[in-house]
Amino acid sequence: MKRFKGIARHAVVRGATVGSFLVGVAVGFASAATSQPMPNIVVIFADDLGYGDLQCYNPEKPIPTPHLDQMAREGCRYTQAYAPSSVCSPTRYGLLTGQYPWRGPLKNGVVMEYEPPIVDPSIITLPERLKTAGYKTACIGKWHLGIDWPTRDGKPLLSKYGQRPTFDQFKLLAADIDYDGKVRGGPVDHGFDYYYGEDVINFPPYMFVENDRFANPPDRLRDKKKELSGQPGMMDADWTDASVFPKQVAKVLAYLDLQAANPNEGPFFLYWTANAVHYPICPSSEYVKKTQHGIYGDFVHELDDGVGKVLQRLKDRHLDNTTLVIFTSDNGPRSDKLPSGHTSTAGLRGMKSTGWDGGLKVPFIACWPQVVPSNSVSDTVISLVDLYPTLSALAGVQCGDQLADGMNIIQALKTGSLDGGAARAIVMASVDGGFSLRLGDWSYVDHPGSGSHKCTDDEENSPQQLYNLQSDAGQRNNLIAKYPEKASELKREMERIKKLPARPSR
Repeated sequence: MKRFKGIARHAVVRGATVGSFLVGVAVGFASAATSQPMPNIVVIFADDLGYGDLQCYNPEKPIPTPHLDQMAREGCRYTQAYAPSSVCSPTRYGLLTGQYPWRGPLKNGVVMEYEPPIVDPSIITLPERLKTAGYKTACIGKWHLGIDWPTRDGKPLLSKYGQRPTFDQFKLLAADIDYDGKVRGGPVDHGFDYYYGEDVINFPPYMFVENDRFANPPDRLRDKKKELSGQPGMMDADWTDASVFPKQVAKVLAYLDLQAANPNEGPFFLYWTANAVHYPICPSSEYVKKTQHGIYGDFVHELDDGVGKVLQRLKDRHLDNTTLVIFTSDNGPRSDKLPSGHTSTAGLRGMKSTGWDGGLKVPFIACWPQVVPSNSVSDTVISLVDLYPTLSALAGVQCGDQLADGMNIIQALKTGSLDGGAARAIVMASVDGGFSLRLGDWSYVDHPGSGSHKCTDDEENSPQQLYNLQSDAGQRNNLIAKYPEKASELKREMERIKKLPARPSR
């Protein structure tokens, strides 16, 4: 196994804008990319999957994940990858815009039921960027960035309520939706040529959307509390919670078949946002009791099997050698430890929603034969916002017209390391809007405790926290009193990054 030391990330010159820096990066790679065809790109985005949920990351009391383990052997496994947020919506915003999510309208929490879109139409999203290079684009699965649902009276769905609706009010809202109308503000309005999926599996309506229409008419009101994992809403006849993931897999396979049948139409970008392993934990019946780790372990195992089917289809259709596949997760797990003894965070502190690494560090595997070194491991620090400029550069398109907090990590994909990277910090946020910063071996946490109202930790009440991850990967030894100057230095860098202008408009 090859191991690469991520000694450095490419440095951003202090005082320069990130956007201007990326112009040179994109141009530089675009010229290098002309010697080989633009790859197909498949991003597989798991939901609430912990850093330690894959056996290749955590061999202690492992959940069996043979297909993702094989993907790691055929590509590179990154051990220091971070989501920009420890919850769903903000991380998805960061991946698709290349910007830290707190630069947008959502400063904490997630997009809730029936809330409007949070991606401003003036932002050039990743699929929009790739389309300028001739890519076909598709999104399959969870969206969770807000939707303008069609209504019978033409008014915004939540306009009559000044606060989150009650259980009974959600029943009334279900009758306000025009199920024959266009679903706006979703994937097809942000650069995807094709979409099939659900907004959020535990949010109403419990109905599949295809492109900008409901795929099927509503069948009945789902309002029995014993069958609900969320609020009441209309449900179509094809919906069961356990059917959502298999339908996603089937749609992904069908999309790959279509692309293989039309090879002359240009490369494709497929963004598969799996609902697994988000609540409700609902493995298909054939996967129940397949592991020794309860239904959560069974659901992780089903996720792995779905990924395996996709990887095999790429090989069967002779697409694997021309396709970059990236597998990752949007944030950490809902629980850090299972009753079986399996640790979903592999010993990292915290979990989903927190500002510690248990909520922010995610698995990240890249595979691209003859380009990404096989059977390799990299400790280069990367962020999911890096995917925007990286994939744009692979397509040979510039993104200097819009601020990108991410940076081109193609060198890390090809060699496992990045020149000069120790000088560049990445910023992350907890569910309550607390900030964390990673720079080199240092982790600075600019809030007391976990940063999450969902996870209290009475052991850590200091207003600020400082950890050296080289000697304390579990973030248990707060060094704030011992190294106050280092904490101040990191705080200044965090504030500098936060003050960068949000973005130029197109």
